[in-house]
Amino acid sequence: MKKITPLLLACAIFLIAANPPPVSVFGPCQRRCVKQFGEIQKRHTNIDTQFLYTNVSNRTEFSLCKLGCSSPEYTELHLPAFRFGQIAYEEILNSISPTALIHLPNPVKDVQILCLDKSPANPNSSKNSTQQKLTGNILLKFDDELEALENVYFIEVVASDEEQTILFQDWCYSSLCNISFLAPENAQIRARLSSFDENGAIGGIVHSSWYPISEEPNLDMKVVSLDWLDDKAAAKIQLIPKKSNLKMFATNRIQK
Repeated sequence: MKKITPLLLACAIFLIAANPPPVSVFGPCQRRCVKQFGEIQKRHTNIDTQFLYTNVSNRTEFSLCKLGCSSPEYTELHLPAFRFGQIAYEEILNSISPTALIHLPNPVKDVQILCLDKSPANPNSSKNSTQQKLTGNILLKFDDELEALENVYFIEVVASDEEQTILFQDWCYSSLCNISFLAPENAQIRARLSSFDENGAIGGIVHSSWYPISEEPNLDMKVVSLDWLDDKAAAKIQLIPKKSNLKMFATNRIQK
């Protein structure tokens, strides 16, 4: 196989990123890339239970496949993973309706914003800014956690203005997704999510609650469950803001 240099990959990304494909086709195409080039891995908790997740980080073939999905007409790259993505895109576009599965229920039952940290939008600036940077996680809830491995998810964070301005959007491949974006200090935000399998969109859009980021709510912490194995423990914690309707759930999985 031809060696892929960082420069070659960077040039391909630059040439292709100008014309992103429709989400309705890019979603199932990415799912095919995950199935072909991703890797399901296991992590063990302190109580010796297993947590499964799909690893696509630092996997060059997966990145090339995504680029192929983004660039069906690009002819200067002939690597197998890239061509796999191109072929998958053409098959989905030509023979599968992007809305064929929209009538099915979305496997994601709820989406919640977790642990949203605030910091100055530009910490090196001496001027007061009306925006701030927010970093946190989005948690997807399923009836069966194994369902998280069977699809890909398009995550957006929107503001509560008339246009519902999109503050963040990205693809997610597991039940816990990282988010980072800029938002006005007085904004309210919420997450919205679409699910895709290798054939198309599944179900409708799932929304989180609205979250007023200007609040600094005091949080009550409640331990929902605590499991022990020898001298190690794993706790499921419920965080309840006193001044907001938003409930945030987090599971503390301390890795061995």
